[in-house]
Amino acid sequence: MELGSFLNFTGLNIAALGSSLLIFFWINNYRVQSLSKLLISLFILFCSQIILIQILLGVFEVLTYTNIAIATYSLFVVLVMLLGKGVVRNLKIELVLKDRPSFLLISLIFGPILFLLFAKFFNAALQIPLEYDSVAYHLPFIAEWLQSGSLNELYYSAFAGPISYYPSNYELLDLWTFLPFGNDFFANLLNFPLFVVLGIVIWRILRNLGIDQNTAIIATAIPFYMPIFLHQAGLPLVDLFFALTFAMSIFFLQEIYNSKEEKYSDFLFFGLSMGLFIGTKYLGLVYGALVVVLLILVSLYRFKRKEIKLLKAGSIAITGVLLTGSFFYIRNWIDSGNPLFPVDITLFGMNILEGYKGAGVNEMLVNTSLIHNLDSFSAIKDKIVKFFYITGPYGLISIVLPLVIFLELIITGFYKKIIRGIPVSRSSLAVPAVLGATLLIYFYLYLKAPYTFRDFFPNIRYAMPFLILGTIVTGYVVNKLKFFKKTFYLFTVITFVLSFLFLIFDPPASISYTDRILIDYSVLVKHKGILASFIIALLAFLYACQVGCLKSKDITLRHTITALLIVASFVGTYRFFDFGYKEREVSREYAASKYFGEDQTLMDIIHASEWLNQNAPQSKIAYSGFNFHYYLYGRNFSREVDYVNINECTDCRYFDYRDSENSIRRDPAYQNWLQNLAEHEKEYLVVNPISTPGVRSYELEWAQENPENFEKVFNVNDIYIYKVSYD
Repeated sequence: MELGSFLNFTGLNIAALGSSLLIFFWINNYRVQSLSKLLISLFILFCSQIILIQILLGVFEVLTYTNIAIATYSLFVVLVMLLGKGVVRNLKIELVLKDRPSFLLISLIFGPILFLLFAKFFNAALQIPLEYDSVAYHLPFIAEWLQSGSLNELYYSAFAGPISYYPSNYELLDLWTFLPFGNDFFANLLNFPLFVVLGIVIWRILRNLGIDQNTAIIATAIPFYMPIFLHQAGLPLVDLFFALTFAMSIFFLQEIYNSKEEKYSDFLFFGLSMGLFIGTKYLGLVYGALVVVLLILVSLYRFKRKEIKLLKAGSIAITGVLLTGSFFYIRNWIDSGNPLFPVDITLFGMNILEGYKGAGVNEMLVNTSLIHNLDSFSAIKDKIVKFFYITGPYGLISIVLPLVIFLELIITGFYKKIIRGIPVSRSSLAVPAVLGATLLIYFYLYLKAPYTFRDFFPNIRYAMPFLILGTIVTGYVVNKLKFFKKTFYLFTVITFVLSFLFLIFDPPASISYTDRILIDYSVLVKHKGILASFIIALLAFLYACQVGCLKSKDITLRHTITALLIVASFVGTYRFFDFGYKEREVSREYAASKYFGEDQTLMDIIHASEWLNQNAPQSKIAYSGFNFHYYLYGRNFSREVDYVNINECTDCRYFDYRDSENSIRRDPAYQNWLQNLAEHEKEYLVVNPISTPGVRSYELEWAQENPENFEKVFNVNDIYIYKVSYD
């Protein structure tokens, strides 16, 4: 890793963070009243800024690192010129420090998880991206954006279905880290900061509900002891970001409801977080609908008989949603006439938005949900056991919590008010009713989500918003049942220990290797020197933060010590990243064999990519028969990789085949395919005839029948590489 690139990348992020801070000060009238709210808001503004800059550049097809740097630094300079004086003159820090949680309790509860996350971080920095969904579906989008500098064209994701139409906000965050280095080094590391923000958000939601500090801290830790959440660490998966933005929208909904003032900034942050949410997955539209309904009800309550202010608040929230959540839907609408393509939308039997009908994809989606397939007691029992393995005890408890809430409502509303005549406030009935109903609805939405039955273990991640709500409701119920608190503390600590030992550290044998929380401790031992230096660098940074916050008469000395510690931390961090940048390339065969060792087909594709790295480092590749093609781009994206159509339509994509029973494989013809290869100037063909069941490999047959155009240069098991000529 070049030092110049790392310095530029660091400076770019500092500038983006500085712009976010200035915007936060401005929209909050230069007042800071909560450190946690400041951090949450900065995260939203930082992500929003990154996504918006890249969208604007991508629309004009000038999405390059140089242009991103110019836009980011320019924005920062302009904001300093416009808002800098206002910050200096008007900034008021009004932090309430009495709400700081116990450091000792945090250390005891989160200590094991922090150790595990640190070990995973070290592992992740020393290996290439390996997680199947990311490699097969998500990372190829980023490679195409990086090579083309455009977001307008939809990537042709052959053999994976029309997934390139799906919202991709998280992939834009990945792209932000790819462009400075022309490499995917930070892809595995992107999720680690999200755990910190998630903890802060859940803590604040619980405190907003009036839950005491100790209960709130312990409840906040619940998702961190669920394997499904920890599995996201060290892998370029989108689901943690998806769940986090959902939690942030809940937090700002609370802020709107609880605020004694009419803060339009909370509506903006709600809109931005909701936009980030729906711009990450199509599921966000379904999961987000209820939160939007709650916002409407809360807004009507807050702005009773204030129609103008209600209209203004609603407009601000909608603007936020459009800024961060609309681009991929607008692009789909322009491309296909359907913002939700490939989904086929019907209403009362009428087709409203035409989707993709090829290969019966919409019918298949319906048939893959849990609710469509749980038709026997044994099936339900089997899925409950597996759900427990991935979510722990509190995953199952979340399922029964609505019943507990409704019992509490009966006791509060019926017994106290009607039988004993004790006055009961509306809020004491409304809050538990909303919590219980919302939790129940989100569990139902998880059961309805596609692929939750067919690919049960990996797609429990679709339940992450439900599990976050379950965490919140758990804290609320325990806080209500004060007599139960000590039992809750003891039970939770025991479940944390058992989950850590038997679900996280040593999971049941029935959980597949790639669904586990993988840590290669031999890597930590092997590189203990660099590990120690990285730990020292982290401690130096933490100590610098502590020294910088201390009150001292000798300000110069304090600033000097802080600066020296930050420089030492920067040097140690760069040394670690530089080592990881090089080591991951050396050990990629080892890492891949550890991860995919049991899947010979995937390992063969990786071996094929290694052959290309050595013999055709800069070339144009056609692939067929599989969708695990990310590695064919090369480690620094030096190769162009595409599926080439086998029919007369050179540039057709899934939308063009939407009504075809055979989809992209219709009307195969050798001469058409060869002409398409020539138009795309393809030099090599990589083909696997058996990777996709039920798909005939015309390309392999044609290559074998026409040796004058196709020279076999590599073969391992069922993977073939042919050099293409057009003489």
